[in-house]
Amino acid sequence: MKWGLPALAALLLFYPFILTGPFYWDIGVAFLLAAISASAWNIVGGYAGQVSVGHSMFFGVGAYTPLLFYHLWGLPPVAGVPAGILVSLGLALVVGMPTFRLQGHYFSMATIAVAELIRIFVGTWDLVGAAIGLQGPAVGRGWWDLTFRSELPYYYIFLAVLAVVLYTTFEVERSRFGYYLRAIKAGERAARSLGVPVRETKLKALMLSALFTSLAGSLYSIKTGFIDPESGRRGGAVRPARRCADPGAAANRDQYLVRRRRLGPHLHPLWRHHRVARAVRAGRHARMVASRGALAGEA
Repeated sequence: MKWGLPALAALLLFYPFILTGPFYWDIGVAFLLAAISASAWNIVGGYAGQVSVGHSMFFGVGAYTPLLFYHLWGLPPVAGVPAGILVSLGLALVVGMPTFRLQGHYFSMATIAVAELIRIFVGTWDLVGAAIGLQGPAVGRGWWDLTFRSELPYYYIFLAVLAVVLYTTFEVERSRFGYYLRAIKAGERAARSLGVPVRETKLKALMLSALFTSLAGSLYSIKTGFIDPESGRRGGAVRPARRCADPGAAANRDQYLVRRRRLGPHLHPLWRHHRVARAVRAGRHARMVASRGALAGEA
């Protein structure tokens, strides 16, 4: 574990030289984009326990804004990245204030409903190309357009952004804000009784997550040079929760094992339920075998 993180960093850094060729480089870029979006979602979904299924709206805002700047005013798409981040922060604030009154599955359904409404609206809005979408510069007018023939520059740009996201997450985890998030995940009522500003903390987490998700969308549209209402799904913006699900499941399993060792196999409620279920199944099986034996004896 001590050398795991440096080894992973070295592997990512030298990956283009280990597996050479545009195909492998494109796979690496897609992997880094997925890692950025999943790490951004993890701030609100993992640490705070607020399962948002509507992060595609932040991804879409970040993807549309750079190409919209180019389409309307001929500016480099990079000039629209800060504007996309600001719009995403405002959207997170507007969406989060009412939806954070809900908890659990109701919050998740509210976020996906808002995201779908925005997708349908964008698909009929002529300013952003409606269902056809927007296209960026086909040929780079200069380095500022970030239009490269090779995938290698995109790989290292995405890797740098991923490093910033992971470092920010590391600092958040060690801060008071990170302790607030974990307290909210453990129990909102208990956290509120201890003086944690629950609603404000969740809003800040959503806004920070929306910032990096918007940045991921901007990187996606600048690289591909095209965006339409369905690009968020192809770009991997609607599955960050699934990418973070396995580590969470592993953490829950480890917590269960720790509690089982601490309380003993006969005291843990899940273990008692498991023993009862096994006993019920064994009793049903015994009755079934006995009934079959009686029918055979009568025959």
